[in-house]
Parts: sequence; structure tokens; C-alpha cells
Amino acid sequence: MQDYTYTTTGDDAAAAAFMGTFFVGYMIFLIGLYLVTCFILSKVFTKAGKPAWAAFVPIYNGWMLFEIAGKPGWWVLVSLIPFVGPFIAFVLYIIVSLEIAKRFGKSSTFGILALWLFSIIGYAILAFDDSKYKADGSIAAKSSSGKPEALASEANSAKEDDSPTPPPLVQ
Repeated sequence: MQDYTYTTTGDDAAAAAFMGTFFVGYMIFLIGLYLVTCFILSKVFTKAGKPAWAAFVPIYNGWMLFEIAGKPGWWVLVSLIPFVGPFIAFVLYIIVSLEIAKRFGKSSTFGILALWLFSIIGYAILAFDDSKYKADGSIAAKSSSGKPEALASEANSAKEDDSPTPPPLVQ
């Protein structure tokens, strides 16, 4: 008959201590990441006219993101539906990322790559750059020079300030 007994030479207490230390360190890392993300979102919320504290409340911060994108906030609750919720939320968050990018005057590429794929980086860019939130989602019209009209008018006003206006042509 075969003897299937075996012994271990490792110390189970050492393995448990390692796993416990790893778990605590990982939890500290995740809490820190959550707080950094909430701080960044609070800056974005402030730009969009929403309360900054909302960024620190789980699920409600998603609700606020949907409202900033001009979508119903309750859509965030779809992710809580068993089995199909995460798949629907996957699509909804892509839509929200595109809409938020548009409302802050960014491209759809920025929406997909920065806001959806690399969220922390994308929202940090929105939080700390000089982009302005437009609740209606309108995009600044471009002038004949290809620049947005606001920039073109600033350039024209700078020209007017620097040089005197020529006299009108008389024929």
C-alpha cells in the first residue's frame, strides 16, 4: 500500500504574517488611491458647479459624474444589477467619458483615452488645467483662422491695442 502522508518544512506562522502584512499594506495603498481620486474629482466637481464633498461619497460621486455629463444620475445604479449591470455600466461610462470631455472642451480621443481608460490621469488634467465647464455641452465655434472665436477675438483686440487704427480710405 502507498503511504500518502507528507510533511512540510515551512513555517505556517511566517506565511500568515507575510499575508497579513501584505494585506494591510495593500489596504493602505487602496485607501490612499481612493483619497487621491476623490480629491481630484472634488476639483472637477467644483469646476462643474457641484459640491466638492460629493466626490468622497461612494456611488453618489458616480451619480454626480453622470449629472455633469448631462445624463440621469440614477444610471449609475445600473451597475448594481446582478450579472448584466457591469456590462451595461461599461458602455454607460464610455458615453459619460465622451460627454464630460465634450463639456470641458476636450476631444473624444481625450474622453476615451484619458477619462475612461486612464481615469485618474484624465480627471487630474481636467481638475488642474484651464478648461471651463459648459453645462449645455456646446463647443466654441471656430473663426476663419481655425482658432476658437474667443481666441481669435483676443488676438484681434491685442492687435487693436498695439497699433493705431488706420484712417478710412477716401476715394
